[in-house]
Amino acid sequence: MLKVLVFITITTSVLANSFDATFQNDIIDDFSIVNNRVYITTPKRTYLLDSALSIVEEFAKNFTKSMLFYANSDYLLECGENATLTDDCCYLRDPQTLTAIATTNDGNLCHQFQQSRFHYPCFSPKIQGIGNKFYMLISFYKIASQTSGAFSRIWFDNINNGQLTYQNIQIDFFNSRSFRPKVISPAFSHFKKFVVMKKSSHYKEAYYINPDIEISKSSTKPLNCDNSEADVSLGFGLAGSAQSKVGDIVPTSADDLTHFVLFKNDSNYRICSYTEEEMATDKELYKNALFYEESDSGIIESFNGRLINDEIVVLYSIGKDVYKLVLTEGDSSFGYPDPAHKVLYTAEHNINKLEFYNDELVFASSNSTIFSFLPHKCGDYTDCKSCTELNDPHCGWCTLQDKCTTLSQCTIKPDLWTKTSSQCLEINIVDKDVMSGIDLEVSALNINLPSDLKYTCKFNSSEKEVHITNGTYSGEEIRCSVPDFERIYSGHMELNVNIYYEDVSIGEDKVNYHRCDLYSECSECSKVEKFCAWCPLEGRCSKIDDAICHEYKVTDSTRCPVITEIQPSKLSRDTIINVVVNVSFLPQYQLSAPVYQCMISSRSNSSLTRHFEISDTDSTNSTIFCDGVRVQSDFPEYHTNQSDIDISIVYGARDDDPGVIVVTNQLAVYSCGLLASDCVQCVADYSKDYNCRFCTNSCAYSSDTLCENESIADTSTCLAKNTEIVEIIPDWSPGEGGVPITIIGKSLAIAGNVDIYFVYKDGVSNTTREFPCQNSRIIDSTQLVCTTPNSLKELKLQLLHVPITTTIKIKYEDGSQPAHKSDKQFFFTPLDIDQMLPSRGPESGGTLIRVNGSKICVPEYTSVTVGDGSACTDVNCDLETQTLDCVTPGGSGNQSVTVSLGAASLVSNEEFSYGADPVVDSVSPDSTLLEGGLNITVSGSNFDIIESPQLIINNGGKSPEKRSTCDLSDVTLIETADRDNNKLIFTLPGNMSESYSYSFKMDGVTELCQAKRTMSVLDAPIVISNNFEFEGGKNNTLSCQIDSPCHINMTMTQIHRFGDQVTVTVGGLKCHNSTVKMIEESEGQIGRFVCVVPTLKEVKDSLFGPEGRTKRALLGSQETDRFPVKLKIGLYEQKLGWLAYVEKGFQMLYIYVGAGVVAIFMIIFIVLVVKNRHDKHHIIDLEKKHQKEMDNVEATYAKAARQEFTELTLMTEHTANIKIDPREIPYRIYSDYLVHIMFPNVDKKKILNNLQLEQCEVSDYNIQEFRKFLNNQQFLITFINVIERQREFQVAHRCEVASYLTIALYSDFSYLSKILFTLLDTLIANDVNKTPKLLLRATKSVAEKLLTNWLSLALYDYLCTMTGPSLYDLCYKILLTVELGPLDFVTHQARFALSQDKILSEEVDFKKLEVQAEGPDGTRAKNPVTVLDCDTITQVKGKLYRAIYRHQPYSQQPSLETLSLLWTPQSRQAGQSQQIGSMELCDYDERMTEMGAEKKFNTLKSYKVQSEDLLTLTMFNDYHQAPMSTIRSVKRQTVSEVSRYHLVKNINSDMDFRSPAVNKRQTSSSSTTKIASEAYLPSLIRTKEHLSKVLDSMMHTVFMESNNIPAAIKCLFDYLDSKTDLLSERDRQDPEIAHVWKTNSLPLRFWINIIKNPQFLFDIEKPPIMDSYLSVIGQCFMDSFSLATMTLNKDSSANKLVYNKEVNTYRKAVDKWYRDVRHAPPVNLRAVVNDSKLPALPFRTKFAVSQLFNYARKYQSEIAAALPTQGQQYTRSDFEVLTKPRS
Repeated sequence: MLKVLVFITITTSVLANSFDATFQNDIIDDFSIVNNRVYITTPKRTYLLDSALSIVEEFAKNFTKSMLFYANSDYLLECGENATLTDDCCYLRDPQTLTAIATTNDGNLCHQFQQSRFHYPCFSPKIQGIGNKFYMLISFYKIASQTSGAFSRIWFDNINNGQLTYQNIQIDFFNSRSFRPKVISPAFSHFKKFVVMKKSSHYKEAYYINPDIEISKSSTKPLNCDNSEADVSLGFGLAGSAQSKVGDIVPTSADDLTHFVLFKNDSNYRICSYTEEEMATDKELYKNALFYEESDSGIIESFNGRLINDEIVVLYSIGKDVYKLVLTEGDSSFGYPDPAHKVLYTAEHNINKLEFYNDELVFASSNSTIFSFLPHKCGDYTDCKSCTELNDPHCGWCTLQDKCTTLSQCTIKPDLWTKTSSQCLEINIVDKDVMSGIDLEVSALNINLPSDLKYTCKFNSSEKEVHITNGTYSGEEIRCSVPDFERIYSGHMELNVNIYYEDVSIGEDKVNYHRCDLYSECSECSKVEKFCAWCPLEGRCSKIDDAICHEYKVTDSTRCPVITEIQPSKLSRDTIINVVVNVSFLPQYQLSAPVYQCMISSRSNSSLTRHFEISDTDSTNSTIFCDGVRVQSDFPEYHTNQSDIDISIVYGARDDDPGVIVVTNQLAVYSCGLLASDCVQCVADYSKDYNCRFCTNSCAYSSDTLCENESIADTSTCLAKNTEIVEIIPDWSPGEGGVPITIIGKSLAIAGNVDIYFVYKDGVSNTTREFPCQNSRIIDSTQLVCTTPNSLKELKLQLLHVPITTTIKIKYEDGSQPAHKSDKQFFFTPLDIDQMLPSRGPESGGTLIRVNGSKICVPEYTSVTVGDGSACTDVNCDLETQTLDCVTPGGSGNQSVTVSLGAASLVSNEEFSYGADPVVDSVSPDSTLLEGGLNITVSGSNFDIIESPQLIINNGGKSPEKRSTCDLSDVTLIETADRDNNKLIFTLPGNMSESYSYSFKMDGVTELCQAKRTMSVLDAPIVISNNFEFEGGKNNTLSCQIDSPCHINMTMTQIHRFGDQVTVTVGGLKCHNSTVKMIEESEGQIGRFVCVVPTLKEVKDSLFGPEGRTKRALLGSQETDRFPVKLKIGLYEQKLGWLAYVEKGFQMLYIYVGAGVVAIFMIIFIVLVVKNRHDKHHIIDLEKKHQKEMDNVEATYAKAARQEFTELTLMTEHTANIKIDPREIPYRIYSDYLVHIMFPNVDKKKILNNLQLEQCEVSDYNIQEFRKFLNNQQFLITFINVIERQREFQVAHRCEVASYLTIALYSDFSYLSKILFTLLDTLIANDVNKTPKLLLRATKSVAEKLLTNWLSLALYDYLCTMTGPSLYDLCYKILLTVELGPLDFVTHQARFALSQDKILSEEVDFKKLEVQAEGPDGTRAKNPVTVLDCDTITQVKGKLYRAIYRHQPYSQQPSLETLSLLWTPQSRQAGQSQQIGSMELCDYDERMTEMGAEKKFNTLKSYKVQSEDLLTLTMFNDYHQAPMSTIRSVKRQTVSEVSRYHLVKNINSDMDFRSPAVNKRQTSSSSTTKIASEAYLPSLIRTKEHLSKVLDSMMHTVFMESNNIPAAIKCLFDYLDSKTDLLSERDRQDPEIAHVWKTNSLPLRFWINIIKNPQFLFDIEKPPIMDSYLSVIGQCFMDSFSLATMTLNKDSSANKLVYNKEVNTYRKAVDKWYRDVRHAPPVNLRAVVNDSKLPALPFRTKFAVSQLFNYARKYQSEIAAALPTQGQQYTRSDFEVLTKPRS
């Protein structure tokens, strides 16, 4: 018997209502749904799914052999590729003739089909479920000798007994173009009829079968829809009348059944409806289409409908896409698709059939897959309006779940599920103005909320202060008490108010929160008339019911005191004048003495007038006379033209009381002398409004003493007496004129026209001539301009040989004033060119030439042309030196140079010669070293024509090939070191990148500027071999015989590339006859260097000559027979070893001894060779292997370095533009902050619960009485001193007592501060003369822990508002930086680390993936999330969760262990195995890679996850509650902790990997190459630079904010300074001690605790890698406060070196900050309390007091012995009575 194997892969998720089954070796023909059971048919099997969507049964029924569905179950045939299985025959199809040959399994022809022809002999079965029966329709088409036609046979199965029954009804269609029938069923299970539709090219017919009676052929009729010839596709039935409204369609009876049928052809599709009554007739049914649509995207393949919430919903598919349609009744047609034709769902393959499983789940099938999906996208809409405007029958807004859901998913008060926007909950706060302590009334405008639920109000301020209060619902509104906000810095603040049901926000609104005492203006205060009133005589705002106002308050903003008028409105400085001030609504008092005064004030000065009486005009207006007002000259505004100062009315000012400013306005003050500089300006512009006069050559106020004798008050007098020409610019012009000149003076003219004349006096004829300046005009009274005329024409001269001297004369056109003559001289002079340099340049132009001469240059009016008029560019003219620079245009040959100025021009005597452009043939060498200093030689021609050739080094901007011109921005220009006509030499810079581009600037030759050339930067040369030996125990020493030739011979990598620039020095003296050449066998990688060593005499003459002392100091050696040998290439220098000069005898002795040793070794060697000859080949192979391994090490290091460079240069792309909204920072609630600070090593949850206890083991009476003891300072100090002296009272107990004491005394912070400083007094007095610099360094006493707590409380507000944002930014950027590269899941080593011990030194190949992410609640990440394919699954979970729920508090995040990660591939290429649906990803399962005894964690690469795939986070318990494992889930494995690894294997290799430069090759058994972490040390610097900005920002808030020093810091530092008097006389001279005390108290005790433990302040996780970052940053922070200068070298810790430069900078800032604190104004404890702004204590103090009481009871006798017996309030007996145990 032949078996058929069908492989099924199933993925199901009950939570997501999804199902996916793939029949990999079969094809799905049809499926049907009956009573939540899904029947699936394939050509080989029928399958049943139960209600849990699991395949529970496979049917293989025993049919009669004449049936065409299955053969005998015991005798099943397996047909070939081109065969179809029917009854017990295989029909082999002939694709050419469309015939079939039927054979049995034994090869005989089937008798009933012999010599017959078949066209598609069998159709796959169709099934349909109706009621409790499921029907199977088999049809085939046959052409025989006697009978032709299509035949259909039907089976049905009564589900109750599971027995398949056959009814042999045959429906014949005798039409050669017929196709198999389709089954159309009603949508409700109790309907008993179904319809068989027959597809034909000409007509459509309906047949009815009633399964409850004898099955027989029923009536038939054709169907028509819009008279269309379209084919019938599918249909569905709904109960109800087709004529009734949609809302009235309800299931009634079978007679009301309406069938909807889809007709389609190649260009459009339509839907028609037919009732049961219509279809029961025999006539043809012609209907108009209810829905018509032209489709450009394809033809509908399937559709199905259902009545959902009284609306007809139709789903139809086109190809892979499913669309949704809602049918709505209209006039002539009804139905509309989604207006945007949006896709509801996209499958992986074309969809063949759709059918509703229930209202909220749809099944669909493709060729080999059946799957389900949701018929809606409710979850995509996040607000009620967009949800209800969908008009989607599925979707509505679930009010108390605050999301768009289906009705069944709305589990909380489903009666509040709505589909209309008018029923969206709108909350309204009745009164938007609130203050603390009142009840906020929130009303639901349009719906009634349930009154049996718990509501809360969340108040959130812009200062990140959040309060939550409980609400009560009365049936009309929710009432919440408004909390008290501490972080408010003005009288008004807007609050966001969110109304919550449990943890779901159901609405929000905004309110205006007011705090009266913070309003500073009457107008602002009195606007809040409901709460606040302005007290004008106190100058403050108070609550309306406070009795602080002086019998007068303002509650109406229109009745605030205001200055309505000031006379005069302007005031001259240093002038005494009476000012009248009119004031409205000034409080009236009839007192014996005047109560109001006038005050004028500026930013830094103020002046009160004497007392003034008030002249009352009426009840609302008052007039105040301010006599003798004067703005003094020491006001800052005195030295400006005009400014505004304040004039105020002051109440109650006395000698010892500045009084209260009642009302203020501004008064304009001015200075005539600064307003006007000459007479015309003074009189014309400022005489009327400002009362200025021109007196004694200056502008002054009319009453000024300068104007006592004489003043000018009209402009005509100004022109007559004060006109003066001061300067003429320029004071010359060429004779031809045309040059603009400016005449500068005083009182030159007023508005109108003036004429300017040049006056020339002929000395020969003694005659005077006047000729006018052209285009005269007035700029102002101090400036006139005109253009010089042609003096040659005016004076009738042919040529100007010598300068002509003239004077200026000004005539006034109106004749009101006589002309003004000046003695200032003006010259008309000829142009003169002295020299032009250079006189030649390239044909491309661009040569900078300079023309020197006399009277040739006026800026902006001088031009230069070359040859036929080509203009020079970039003309720069110096008026003083008369030098002219410009850039030549392109040209050829010899060309004249013409200088033009105005109407004159002059041709230079020298011509400019154009020569051929320079050409660059070659550049050598083409590589350099990192240190630079190498010379490159540029060979070519015509270089002599360039005055200053330059080398252009590109600094990272546009590469040369992308420059359209010689753009020299962002480049480095290098001048030549040497040159001739055919050669240029440039010296390269150092510290450049791996490779850089360069070009040449040679005037305007753009080809050389744009030419692409690259300079490679090579690694330092590595010595391969040399002739240095080991002599006399001194390593690397070459011995040379004195006065005998000696050579240095060595091979090095890359050395041959630099030729004669390679030098070797001995004792600082160069070797002779150096030669460098490449070794041919090295393929260009290795070179050989040979030189002759200088003689000992030459070296000594160099070292011990006149300059020898300096050389010896540079060499660092005083030896006379042994000298250092160094290699130099440019600026690169490497020490090779030593050279020793030896006497000849010693040399021969060395030779003899050496020869003897060599002989002995040769004998031994020969013996070993003979003995081990058979191992020769093995040794050779081993050497080759070692050589290969060393090559691999070198290649690996090169690859690692290149990868490191690439990664580091791309680091900033990911985080450069990332900005954090301060409102998103997840601060810990205050109670958590206190617990983390005070109890860092205690179970936080337990201590929080204890602090909230209302009852303790200690009685309330004892607690209450002991509080009184604690509030007695003498007792409390005694109590602490006594228990600290007890031996068993350890450090942990001291910290506990200090913390409980902080909580107990929290409400009286001033008293707590006094206790702290008293305890510090005792501590300092005891330790000050022992080890003063160790004071406060450790926490070993109650005082020291109390100091930590005190700082944490006092600086909390400063920490949140100033340092918190930058510290959180630093932590967040650290996390992002780490995620840029691989991070080992086990060792926590990272590619981007800041600590050497956390550098990931393994070579890891990885790539970034951009994936889609979805959270457990369906929230999608806005942007693709970047993950690495080398990430473990847990690491990916963390990245996805942080990306989706950005900045969510860590305490609200689920543990990653409780989350499952599902992978949904988005696409797959043909030919690969298709894994349809979702797959769970696990850190470890059967996929884990085994490496010996170890197993590697799974990564995304293990599962072949690709970019754009969907990764979904689900809760683990939800995902695994299905009854069977999912189709594509994997089997989890339990792996022991010690056997797992991620990126770094747990293998201790014996191989010592060293730097390649050492040239030590060792063998290794490992197949992978391990790289020392030192290779990645440069990444520490790059990582540091990546974080530099955020680190600087944080440091700035800690010790660079000199203008905002917290009072607590000032108080503490002053206290410590005062305690230096207790030091010994010797220690008192040491200024470092006070500095160390401050550093030990503030940075070490508070700041470093917060910086290294940011989780104390923020609700975040601190992973181990972040801990390593913060440790290095913390070390940098503390080093910045150290006065000792650290001496670091190459052997110092990398963690110290990385921030060495920054530490020096920060140390200077710390120094300055300490000085600023010392010089700040002193503060007292009251100022500390006010500045701290402590929030209310978030828990009870009862538990804290009880714990202190327990200590008191424990040490009762010791404490009692220290207490006084009498004379004080709390005596020994009182204490003993209280602490005595009670029975």
